[in-house]
Amino acid sequence: MDELPNYFDLIVIGTGMPECIIAAAAARVGKKVLHLDRNGYYGGDWASFSFDKFLEWIEEAKVDDENLGEHSNDASPISSFANENENCVLCLPNSKSVTNICLKSYIRDEPNSPATVNAEINENLNNTESEARHSSDEQPINVAPSSDSIQTEAESEETPSSLNQNDTSPPCDTNNATSQPVPVVDLQQEWSISNFLENRRKFNIDLAPKIMFSRGSLVELLITSNIARYAEFQCVNRVLTYINGHLEQVPCSRADVFSTKNVTVVEKRMLMKFLTFCLKFEEQEEEYRGFENGLFVDFLKSKKLTPNVEHYIIHAIAMVDESCNTLEGLKASQKFLESLGRYGKSPFLCTCYGSAELPQCFCRLCAVYEGMYYLKRKAEAIVLSNNHCCGIISMGQRINCQWLVMESSYAPPEFLPPAKP
Repeated sequence: MDELPNYFDLIVIGTGMPECIIAAAAARVGKKVLHLDRNGYYGGDWASFSFDKFLEWIEEAKVDDENLGEHSNDASPISSFANENENCVLCLPNSKSVTNICLKSYIRDEPNSPATVNAEINENLNNTESEARHSSDEQPINVAPSSDSIQTEAESEETPSSLNQNDTSPPCDTNNATSQPVPVVDLQQEWSISNFLENRRKFNIDLAPKIMFSRGSLVELLITSNIARYAEFQCVNRVLTYINGHLEQVPCSRADVFSTKNVTVVEKRMLMKFLTFCLKFEEQEEEYRGFENGLFVDFLKSKKLTPNVEHYIIHAIAMVDESCNTLEGLKASQKFLESLGRYGKSPFLCTCYGSAELPQCFCRLCAVYEGMYYLKRKAEAIVLSNNHCCGIISMGQRINCQWLVMESSYAPPEFLPPAKP
């Protein structure tokens, strides 16, 4: 067992985004920080996994879910760590943010072998030929040509087929001719679980996918703290919305508005005029006077916008629901528009390797300023003195601290606010 120092200014438990920001801030101003996590990965509910690790996480989460509430409430084994006028509170696992996990797969575990694929193709072809023969045997053959099929010699010479001097096609055997369609065989390989596992290094799966406004507070924090250098970012290429039964690209910038074919010329003018107004709506109070506390939808209708334009504004630009009031809708639209053009056509940025990169950036900064990290380690109990936390018990060691910050799933139930009815 690795012994840790007996005192830290701050102990942080859990490596979610809020905990990592606090740990980095404390280390940056010279505090001695210990950062623990019971998992073997960073991020907590912000974690990102390769496909094989994601399957492992599912199985572990199922086991944790089944064992929830089966822990002993006996604090006597750790009571020896408490001094006079101190008491220990057990940190029992409580409700997690992810529960009742069920995995369903709608693809094969293994891909079909070439022999199996060929066998299926041959079986389909044989079945089709058999059906065709059976159909031709049942239908009587009329050897006498109908009047519609009689063609004079002159008419025959004028047909396109007779004009082809190089036609060397063999004569058609009318006895074997059928009207059955030729089967089309799709030779495209089906995806399977093993294909995903083979390509596991080409993609990650986020537990909590996140995108950021390019002029949002988080991006500004990453820039001003110089933490952005610890990760790679890319601009989201397009913003799509579901409208008219399919996905369409949202016209965000002036160039997009005038190049899109999904809105009419009149709608383009409407949309451009409204977006220009949203950028500086505070300076034009007369435009929305009387609608401040009313519904954003009613305000848009007062502007005589078409349903198509209303959909783009509400669901794709402001990204609010129809219960949103006017001021909130205008502020949301303004936030979207202000982020356009900073790093690309879209207002959004994302990390290249998943949302877990964000908390890890702050962990790296904390480690640079001598923060200490220990994964797969948790606090079994919290030591209290006069209702103030003065330390934790972890792996048989008491570690004293001045402040303790922990993610809610680590906290004792009595530390949490009552559940909302």
